[in-house]
Amino acid sequence: MTKLITINLHMVLMEGIKSVLNSQNNIELIATGKIHELEQLVSTYRIDTVLLQCERLNIYEIEMIRSMRENYPSTHFLVISDSFTISTLKKLIRVGVIGFTQQQISPEELIQAISSVGKGQAYVPLYISELILPDYKESLNIHGTNTFIQLEIRKPFHLLTPKECIVIQLLAEGKSNNLIAETMKISDKTVKNHVSSILLKMEVKDRTQAVIKAIKNGWVDLNNNL
Repeated sequence: MTKLITINLHMVLMEGIKSVLNSQNNIELIATGKIHELEQLVSTYRIDTVLLQCERLNIYEIEMIRSMRENYPSTHFLVISDSFTISTLKKLIRVGVIGFTQQQISPEELIQAISSVGKGQAYVPLYISELILPDYKESLNIHGTNTFIQLEIRKPFHLLTPKECIVIQLLAEGKSNNLIAETMKISDKTVKNHVSSILLKMEVKDRTQAVIKAIKNGWVDLNNNL
């Protein structure tokens, strides 16, 4: 039984998916939610597949996916969109996404995609695989199991919480507290608390020193501009 949650799905698409899943016995739709609810849903229900709809992913969404893949490796992502760009596809691959599909997908293909991704198997339509073929081939397991290997830099989860890792990434991009709060959909006060915690854990005096230390240790991606 594949346990599924959906994230950021438009209402019309969500209703269509529900109708498809009603006739399935091997896929259980556990919950629907928004990106800021992702961590709570995954940790609570130990999900196999996350079906995530995207128009234009921002850094917060990318980092949330990265965090989930690091902390819950048995949870896999199937991203659905009709407007993939090569840049976005490559970034999604690098944070561990193994499934891609478009919104105009047949019920049979949708079931196959969800089931395959839930088992840790890649699902990439031909038109997408042709766009990202070099990165896709490099990312596949050399034994031919169709499982992606994490290619991205490693986050300091031994030291910081997943959300603090997102904050240090955003600090490295020069974001102000206000912009961080807006991106992560949290309050300014919460951002300040995260920053204070980061400084304490990294044993530095200010944000600049924290960013420098993070860069030296390879904890942030300076090319991660969406």
